Amino acid sequence: NEMVEPVHFPDVELYRGWGEPMRTESTLRGLELTQGAIPDGLEGALYKVGADRQYPSGRLDDIFIDGEGMIHMFRFKDNQVDYVSRWVHTERYKRQLVAKRALFGRYRNRYTNDPSVAGVHMGAGNTTAMFHAGHLYALKEDDLPHEMDRDTLDTLGRTDLGGQVRAGTFTAHPKVDPVTNELLAFAYQANGDATRDI
Repeated sequence: NEMVEPVHFPDVELYRGWGEPMRTESTLRGLELTQGAIPDGLEGALYKVGADRQYPSGRLDDIFIDGEGMIHMFRFKDNQVDYVSRWVHTERYKRQLVAKRALFGRYRNRYTNDPSVAGVHMGAGNTTAMFHAGHLYALKEDDLPHEMDRDTLDTLGRTDLGGQVRAGTFTAHPKVDPVTNELLAFAYQANGDATRDI
C-alpha cells in the first residue's frame, strides 16, 4: 500500500474566506431564518454549483475554478427552506476519492496529471447548474454534462443528452431560445485538446 499524506491546505489567500474549501455534503431541513420571511406560497428550488477542493494540490499557484464540483440546492416549500449539498461524482472525483489525494495537475493541463489518471476525463462539473427539460445538470466546458437528481442531488452520470451532443465537450454557459425553448450550446476543442473544432 502506498503511504498517503495527511490532508493539509496551505494558508494562502485562495483558501481563505469565500475560497475556504467546504469539503462536506450537507442536508439541513428547516433552516432558521434570522432576517425576513419566506413569502407565503413560495415553492421551488434554487440550484448552484461551484468549485470545492476535494484535496490540496500540493501547489501554491492554484486558481479558484480548479476544484471538484459541489452542487447546492435551496428547496422552498410549506413556508420552510431546506439546504442540500453534494459532490458531483465525476470520474475525476471518484479516482481521487479512492486515492485519498489530488491526482490532477495544473488547471486543464493533462500533461501535469498523475500517471495513474492518464486518459481519465478531467471535467469537474463545477461551473454551472442548469435545469432544462425536466433535468438538472452540472456543467464544465471541458467535459460533457453530468446529470444530477433534482431532489437528492445524487449524480446520475455523464451524458451526451441522448446522443444529441456529438463532441467530447459541452459549454458551461448554454442559452435557451425564449421562443422555441430549445437549448443552444457549443463546444470548443470539440475533438480533443488543441483541436480547432467548434
